[in-house]
Amino acid sequence: MRTGLHLFVLLAASSIALPSYAGVSSGQPKQDDVKQLRKTVEQQGEQLRDQQLQIEELQRKLGADDKSLDIRGGQGEPGQYQPPPAEKKGKGKKAPGKQPEQAQEQLPAQPVGRPPEKPPLSKQYKEIEAIFRQQGVLTPRHTLVVEPSFQYAFSSSNQVILSGFTIIPALTVGLINTQKVERNTYIPALSLRYGLTERLELNAYAPFVYREDSTVFTPQNVSTNGTTSQEAFNSRGDNIGDVQFGLRYQFNMPASGGPIFIGGLLAKSNTGKDPFHISTDPVTGIQKRLPTGTGFWALQPSLSVIYPSDPAVFFGSVNYLYNFSETYPVGGVETKVDPGDTFGFNFGIGFSLNEKTSLSIGWEQYIIFPTDINNSSVLIAPTARQNTTLGSLVFGAAYRLSDMVTINFSLEAGITQDAPDVVLTLRVPFSI
Repeated sequence: MRTGLHLFVLLAASSIALPSYAGVSSGQPKQDDVKQLRKTVEQQGEQLRDQQLQIEELQRKLGADDKSLDIRGGQGEPGQYQPPPAEKKGKGKKAPGKQPEQAQEQLPAQPVGRPPEKPPLSKQYKEIEAIFRQQGVLTPRHTLVVEPSFQYAFSSSNQVILSGFTIIPALTVGLINTQKVERNTYIPALSLRYGLTERLELNAYAPFVYREDSTVFTPQNVSTNGTTSQEAFNSRGDNIGDVQFGLRYQFNMPASGGPIFIGGLLAKSNTGKDPFHISTDPVTGIQKRLPTGTGFWALQPSLSVIYPSDPAVFFGSVNYLYNFSETYPVGGVETKVDPGDTFGFNFGIGFSLNEKTSLSIGWEQYIIFPTDINNSSVLIAPTARQNTTLGSLVFGAAYRLSDMVTINFSLEAGITQDAPDVVLTLRVPFSI
């Protein structure tokens, strides 16, 4: 179409030029000049036809002709992008190249969504604290955590030997054959934790102990009409327990999810009512009031490891409780008593169900070594001369009410013979 227009313009120009040229030299026509001019016009027409063929060849190579270019430029279907009219003239070939740029400009400059920022380390591993107290990550710097708690423990045993009084949890002195003992212990307590730095934490634990024991026993050397009678004896005790205080230190600050190592040092006092200054029943030999403490100072170093493996967290710890010996009246004689030390360890796994709820499961075990009493006149029960193993399976759940308050609940089921049958613990830590 454009080539035909060009031919028409040239022919019109030549037709106008020929008469004018003839008019100038009408008296002397020059046939040779006219033939030369016509020959020139014909040559230009042939050049235009060759250019047209070249243009059509280029269009075939590009896969578009003038009509198709016009459609892409502005005569498309409704709703398609239509460039301004200025771009239609002679610039239709650039329209296909501009479409990707226009599509890129329509993309958002920033990502549509962003992952939520991770909470501080002290809030990521709340599932650990659900079952093992003072084993989670440290309290943030200059933050005070107040933790009221309540614990209930029940234990029962058959054919055990009591002997006047017991030193919690393994030492018994004297010999009384019993058939069944049931013990209920209630411990409301208050814990405080304060973060001195990002790596150092101070903590304290103050319990109040209430105990009830029910013992069904067979008195020795007592019989009626040749038969042995059974009697039930109940006793209880309530007083402050052994106060504990200590510190914990985080050795490393992993930046890429590596293991976290935390060391601890705990001191246990003898503020509770000890078993050596409690009177016993002259017939049964059982304590009239139950002790609420051991009567010994103790020191416990520990090492805890926390290993995150999203969405789970693995954890474990080892500890050793060293009891200091004391001198107490045993059998009316001042006697040096060296309670057995205790080695303990635990491990478990915690995982989050959602942002607020998490579950944990773990195993806890303690090995209590024999007690040494420097008094040959006092009879020691066989249970005090051998190791005592306490093993329990622990289940826990934690629910975060807010960033400041969390509810932790744990169920401990005794597996070994000497372990408590069941221990229920409810703790509600909140930050200040």
